[in-house]
Amino acid sequence: MQSTNQTALSDDDISAVLAAVRDHGLELQYVPEVLRGNYDIVLAAIEKDLNAFKYASPELYTNTDFLLRALEKNLLILRYIPDHWRSNKTIMKFIVRKNGKMLLYASKKLRSNKRIILAAVENNSHAFMYAPDKLRADKSFVLPILEGYPEILEYVSDELRSDKTIILPILERCPDVFEYISDELRSDRAIALPVIEKAGYLLQYASQEIRNDKEIILIALRTCSKLFSSLPKEFYSDINFMLTIVKMNPKVLYYLPNELKLDNDIFITALSNYKHRTHSLLEYLPYYCLNDKNVVIAAVRSCGLSLKFASEILRDDKDIVIEAVRRCGLALEFASERLRDDIDVVRTSVKAFGIKSSTYYDVVIPPLAHASERLRCNKKIVLDAVRTNEDSLKHVSDKLLFDEKFMIAAIQANGYALKYASEELCDNEDIVFRAVNQKGMSLRYASNNLRNNKRIVLAAIKQNTDALRYSSKELRTDPEISF
Repeated sequence: MQSTNQTALSDDDISAVLAAVRDHGLELQYVPEVLRGNYDIVLAAIEKDLNAFKYASPELYTNTDFLLRALEKNLLILRYIPDHWRSNKTIMKFIVRKNGKMLLYASKKLRSNKRIILAAVENNSHAFMYAPDKLRADKSFVLPILEGYPEILEYVSDELRSDKTIILPILERCPDVFEYISDELRSDRAIALPVIEKAGYLLQYASQEIRNDKEIILIALRTCSKLFSSLPKEFYSDINFMLTIVKMNPKVLYYLPNELKLDNDIFITALSNYKHRTHSLLEYLPYYCLNDKNVVIAAVRSCGLSLKFASEILRDDKDIVIEAVRRCGLALEFASERLRDDIDVVRTSVKAFGIKSSTYYDVVIPPLAHASERLRCNKKIVLDAVRTNEDSLKHVSDKLLFDEKFMIAAIQANGYALKYASEELCDNEDIVFRAVNQKGMSLRYASNNLRNNKRIVLAAIKQNTDALRYSSKELRTDPEISF
């Protein structure tokens, strides 16, 4: 119940005090004693500044209802309330449900209370570290908690962390806790091997003997290349082992010392086995390797965009650039200015992009964008580009866009090219019919007049029923069309 000795103060007085403590919580110290027991005023003050609590009326320190409301505002109020509240089940259960780690501040007796511990763990499993040793060694208490929170294994007794009957089922469903099991079990090959097969990075927590086992190292490196940096240095001299590793996981090239990166067999093996569409191993090599034609050829055959990292000289090498754009049309962006004006190179990039663009790129920027201005005016090349991507027309000269014969050919090659056609062509029934017959959704680029043309709309929805959305409102309700 709130303090009631407030009759001498008007509602306006109380409102003024509330406004003051909301702006500056410590103003509570200057408030009349009678108002320091007012729930609303004190709660407003501590919400603004926790330190204001020490100026609250002493009677509030013994009021369970008020303390629960204050703790709702800020759990750190616990610092200011009398110690005996840390033995109060209602208060402590409320606190640990909000922040499990506050179990640390409970009384010794309550830190041994199983219900309080469970409430804390449900909020934050790491709160289990504050449970007493006796309970952390109590198998009947720990096992049910491990079912839902296997990570508490870090805090259970050494005896339980060495118990195979407990550990094996947990590792089966949660291999990540391998680092918390006993040293003895982490030295057991039969236990370590299936765990490392699931999550290679866990090798770092195995015993030294297991970390030196070549078979297990290879298993781990399949999924975690960065483990290579922690390998014993004596393995570096075993070239056959190094070759096996980079063949299996070429990404370890990043972690190799430079002397091994420069080993011809090793980096050629890595580059030849790396099949990534847009990421290159060349960026892991020392800069002086980027002028080695054999290295760069191997790299661009694996990932065309490796051309980006090649030396300026090799980006002007036609053999290398052809290989790069054949693998990935967008590699044309990194070719020299001279080769971006080479008809063979540009034609190869346009064709390669057409084959792979649908599966290779999230953002489609056609290679024609990187061709020279001269070749962006070459009708044959532009038509080849338009066949696979109508947005290639974004990058051609205005002269071509206003060439009616060329645009008709472009629309015949790809109906979506209608998007870049003149208003006159978009209102030409014959041209638009050819476009929608091939790409129904190109109806969206037709003139308003033709989107109300039954022949055009029927052809469009026959090719793609979704094209109906671009027809006129009148035709959308036409029984013949909508049926």
